Amino acid sequence: VQGYVTFPGGDGLRLTISRYYFNNNVYINEFDSALVDTGSGLVPDYYYHQIRRDDFIRTLENSLLLQLFVSDNNDEILNSTYEQLQSDQWISRLEEFLQQSEFYYSSPTTLEAEQILFEANSEHYSKNTINILDQFISKSINIDNKLLFGMSDYISMRLMQIAWQREYGTFRSYSDVTIKYSDDIKYASQLLRPDMKEATKH
Repeated sequence: VQGYVTFPGGDGLRLTISRYYFNNNVYINEFDSALVDTGSGLVPDYYYHQIRRDDFIRTLENSLLLQLFVSDNNDEILNSTYEQLQSDQWISRLEEFLQQSEFYYSSPTTLEAEQILFEANSEHYSKNTINILDQFISKSINIDNKLLFGMSDYISMRLMQIAWQREYGTFRSYSDVTIKYSDDIKYASQLLRPDMKEATKH
């Protein structure tokens, strides 16, 4: 909290007169001997990775191919359970559809490594260095190619969300699919249960 003092000449001085703090003497801001704020702000008690913000998922969503896939298989998806949609059969069908649609994903790691390899070749780096870069890129591409199956739970939920929204509207999609199967909702529900709080801390 800061106070402002005005001087006759029109100048002023802003002074920190108090600090924000929480229980157990936790301060939002901390100052060193030179009065530089070195505080870290509010440190979260819980950390959660939102899959929908993953680069692969955002790239897939932006392609609109999930919507096209659901459009082609809408009735089948509506008649399938969440567990059935998680099966390798459905994910394999989606993978085939994506390949036919010429969707290929390269992670930032792969793209950066390929750029480094290009520069290494241009600068005539040693064969050993080139081989190491080639091996790294191959491993990175292999990881990229496994992302669809690695995120099958989330993708299955998205297929259901899209299908239900097309058929029944946003409210039913949210109430019948998102609330039941979203990892975000499940995690938030666990945090509201006192007996689960310690188990979900990271």
